[in-house]
Amino acid sequence: MKTALIQEEPVIAVFCLNDSLASSVAQQIKPSGFEVWIAQPGKTLKGEIYKTLILCTGLENVDEVGRMAAAAASLQRPTIVCFPLIAAVDDTNIPDVGGWNFWNERNNNQLQQLVGNVATAQFIFVDGWISDDSTPILSTWQLLFMYISDGWVWQLRNNLSAVLTSQVMAEITSNLGRPSVSPSICLSSQLVDSYLASNQVLGLYESYYHVEIVRKPLVAHLVTTRPFLVREKAVVGDSRSPLGQFLHQLPGLKQPNPILAGIAEKKPVPTVEEMVSKPTQKHNQSPAVMDEPVMAKTAVEPSVETPVEDEPLVMGEQLERIFSQSRLTQKQTHLQKLQKTEKKVGKTVRRNKLLFVIGSISFGISLAIVLMATLFVVTTKMVEHQFFTQNPQELFGETITSSEKSLFSSVKLLQPQLHLVGKFVDHPLVGESEFITSAVQRIVSAQSLLADQNRLTNQITDHILGKQTTSLSAVLAEYDRVNKSVYTNLAELQSFLAPGANQVSDQEQWFSDLEKVVETQRQSSGLMQSLSPIFPPLLGLEGQSRTYVVLFLNSSELRPSGGFIQAVAIITVEKGQITSYQTYSSYEIDRRIGGAVEPPPEIAEVLGESAWYFRDSNWDPHSPTSAERASWFLNKGLGVNVDGVLTLPTTAFETILDTTGPLSLPQYNESITAKNVQERLNFHAEVELSDQVKNYPSAVLDAFFQRILEGSSQEFINLLSTFPTLFSDGEVQLNLTNQSEQAQLQQLRWSGSLVIPVCPGQFAQVNCEVDSVYQVESNVGVNRVNTKVERDIHEDVSLKNGQVLHQRTTKLTNTATSTAWPSGQYDVYFRWYVPNDAVFESISLDGVQVDASAIRSYSDHGLKVIGYRTQIPILQSRSIMLSYRRPIQTTLPYSYFFFDQKQPGTALDSYQVIVHHPADETVVRLAPNALIEDGQLTFEPEVEGHRLTAVQFK
Repeated sequence: MKTALIQEEPVIAVFCLNDSLASSVAQQIKPSGFEVWIAQPGKTLKGEIYKTLILCTGLENVDEVGRMAAAAASLQRPTIVCFPLIAAVDDTNIPDVGGWNFWNERNNNQLQQLVGNVATAQFIFVDGWISDDSTPILSTWQLLFMYISDGWVWQLRNNLSAVLTSQVMAEITSNLGRPSVSPSICLSSQLVDSYLASNQVLGLYESYYHVEIVRKPLVAHLVTTRPFLVREKAVVGDSRSPLGQFLHQLPGLKQPNPILAGIAEKKPVPTVEEMVSKPTQKHNQSPAVMDEPVMAKTAVEPSVETPVEDEPLVMGEQLERIFSQSRLTQKQTHLQKLQKTEKKVGKTVRRNKLLFVIGSISFGISLAIVLMATLFVVTTKMVEHQFFTQNPQELFGETITSSEKSLFSSVKLLQPQLHLVGKFVDHPLVGESEFITSAVQRIVSAQSLLADQNRLTNQITDHILGKQTTSLSAVLAEYDRVNKSVYTNLAELQSFLAPGANQVSDQEQWFSDLEKVVETQRQSSGLMQSLSPIFPPLLGLEGQSRTYVVLFLNSSELRPSGGFIQAVAIITVEKGQITSYQTYSSYEIDRRIGGAVEPPPEIAEVLGESAWYFRDSNWDPHSPTSAERASWFLNKGLGVNVDGVLTLPTTAFETILDTTGPLSLPQYNESITAKNVQERLNFHAEVELSDQVKNYPSAVLDAFFQRILEGSSQEFINLLSTFPTLFSDGEVQLNLTNQSEQAQLQQLRWSGSLVIPVCPGQFAQVNCEVDSVYQVESNVGVNRVNTKVERDIHEDVSLKNGQVLHQRTTKLTNTATSTAWPSGQYDVYFRWYVPNDAVFESISLDGVQVDASAIRSYSDHGLKVIGYRTQIPILQSRSIMLSYRRPIQTTLPYSYFFFDQKQPGTALDSYQVIVHHPADETVVRLAPNALIEDGQLTFEPEVEGHRLTAVQFK
């Protein structure tokens, strides 16, 4: 898709302290229709800047990077930052003087300067950046060879990425044309064995310079950590060898190395004011008239042979030259030996014997090759069969299956055969074998790391449940380190598997399934990275115990946060262990609060209550506000200071019971399951206000926590695994008192806040109009009829004349057959939260417009609220249609994004969104799939969780 830009030649301001790299990027992006300015002092900007681009080589001083970032930030334009990543060395001591640790620390400090100044920029990280020319760029490859001018290099066996500057520039150019800032990414290539690659490079280097380089083995593991959660992107292969290009950059013996000495002559660093006064050379002339950077030449000692400048070092040609010379020498030697033998023997009989022996040997070798090739083919087919009969869902399980063990054994058998056959045979089967063998090795590596992660997870859960005592802070720190390695390993595996379907034919679906499994594991690892900073305080490891509250909500009497508060659990966590828990009914809490609390006007009017009770504290749809109010009531009633509140509707509790299994309630002679929990709660609800059975909901909650504490660590881990999905679907909500910890939950959207959405990246390439609605229902009829209510929503959206018109129809069907409590009519109070600029038009009930006096309208939490109350009798249906409009920008091209937030405790039987648009608007992309007709799009997205609909027009 071609993106239209606002002006003919948008101006790109390039901030880069390396003239050669700056000129290179200018020549690269100029043909794409951009006007390029390279920021230098003393030049004044003419016209408006479209975007800023910061290019870092990794060799700049930290303050230089900070000034560049500050200068770019002062322009207040969308920014792209291109930054090289280098690997960190684990479990070894590297000389720090001008060495590895020094550059790794500087790399981190440079990144901190960039994030601190342009945090909202798109970051393009490059793993293993190799320059196409003589421009020095810091990379893990450079660090391995940084002492080559002194006659030695580091050598270790590790898999590294190698990405050329041309590939980086192609990615930058593709992102510059997008009006908005795209998500940050990390570029990497198919991984290269550093041991084999360095031997190839050193062989050519030694042959070319006639020197011998010392290899110093480095027993270590390199980990290239992403600074934060980014999208991995594998670059498309380049026709040139990245390592062949890298060979050009290596200095000769005794020549200066910029990695050790720094850039020879650094220009004065311009101030922020100088750089934005502003940019410099205008690259709108042809590349032929651009000034070429002058490269400093360094004298070489006479003892070292210097290569001719005009003779390119092409790796393929050099290898061919070396091996052809070797074969020629062997042939000459062999002929000389034959001549000497013939002179000594001089007889025909002995010559014939010699020929017979040679023939016999040749026949034996040929037979051995045939047998070896046959064995190789058989073993390869066996490995392929074992590999593709594996279930991708089980490859990363907690235990290694017998079929996996058999596969790993077969791969070990295949490896020496592949090593031998690969030297003599060039066949697609060899390529398939190499790919599968490497894939299995990577999977084994991932399994090993995941096994370590599972071991640490069990230690943590055992400590939390009080089954054993350990140094939890140390275990959490080790878990964090292992989890980062898991994330990196899975990201590399995902990148490696991406071209798998092209490597092995007829296995596209299998590779697709495996990639989904790896992606799920990687996302889980990324989630744990996001949460790891708040684990120690959450578990009470920072000096003070923590008190958490679980609100057990009955979804059959619907309230904004998922249901009526029936019971509450107070949990104490100290030094990483659950030390106590107590459960109470909501009525018991209310009895303990002395005096009456004046209710908010809406509660007094809608519920008809003269006082405000704990059981009604979750009236506000903004869950953090309701959590704060529930904490206030608990403090007054029980004297506890609450550190966090978790809401648990019965709809979510059913999902949890599917995982944990049934709960036993011996005092009631009952067993609670996912299928009967709601029915049992409603059965006992008929007499729950009496003293005899008032504690049934708290008894269920008590049995649940007793099951957790007495169960195994694996059962607890299985329980916790259900929560990420429940959080993302909006079913459960967690809010913390500590603001920094709460901010982390807000970022994950686990707090149940009223969502003001952001346009998805793929639709933000053009102007994106964001629209939203949050429909909140409250059962104010004092019954438990919501399990009998069916709900169908039809959203009709019209885009025209610079505005969007909404007609939202909600059809409610009450299938209850009795008016006796806990069933009855559904007395529902609607609240619709829409953008504050929305203009309300009307509400109609079964096609009849409702009188304005029955409608409430006010602002709350930065949104407009429209309220309306109605009743649905038993065995009847009612259709409630809300109509409103709001202004939007519909100038082509543009995107429209509609977000429908889900209320906890509710379910939809059907959901449909129809978008009407002018006939001259062409659909470019949409999500999810829709039925496309003339001027109309019909979406029927999934009814679980929040619902998103998006379309882009041109």
